[in-house]
Amino acid sequence: MTLGTVTVRRIAQTPQTVAAVQAIVEAAPEYSRLTSGAEPDPSGGASIFDALPPGKTGEDKYVLAVCLEEKQVGVVDLIRGYPSPDTAMLGLLLLSERYQASGIGRSAYMLVERLVRTWPEVRRVRIGVVETNARVLPYWQRMGFRATGETRPYAVGAVASRVIVLERSLQSAS
Repeated sequence: MTLGTVTVRRIAQTPQTVAAVQAIVEAAPEYSRLTSGAEPDPSGGASIFDALPPGKTGEDKYVLAVCLEEKQVGVVDLIRGYPSPDTAMLGLLLLSERYQASGIGRSAYMLVERLVRTWPEVRRVRIGVVETNARVLPYWQRMGFRATGETRPYAVGAVASRVIVLERSLQSAS
């Protein structure tokens, strides 16, 4: 399969961008089923823009559109300086199911990492994988992420699970 040009760009919260992100959430229902036990939430797109960890502001939050040519096919939620100043937290990299397993996710992550590398204080990228969605662990391991040994309880909707924390060092990564 030949891919077109994959790009990522930061998007501000507007009615149009919330609708576009909501369309991505709805086009990836398996993620919602695995992480909440339910179909995609009708406010899922807005919550991607609104959710912030403690101590962070909108300036620290990067919602990125993943585009194939000009069409948005995914979304990224990225927090600069969380949970520590030298870490970027990748909260979500979600593609429409139609575009999963096509190489677009890899390209999108590499573009995200390129952005993160422009932040001089950041030395690593951290992610959390909900155990009920563990099928994505091999992907993240191929991308150079390693389990930290940390886990956290996770309970959303009908799903009670754990989050497995992984990190990728930017100092040793190429």
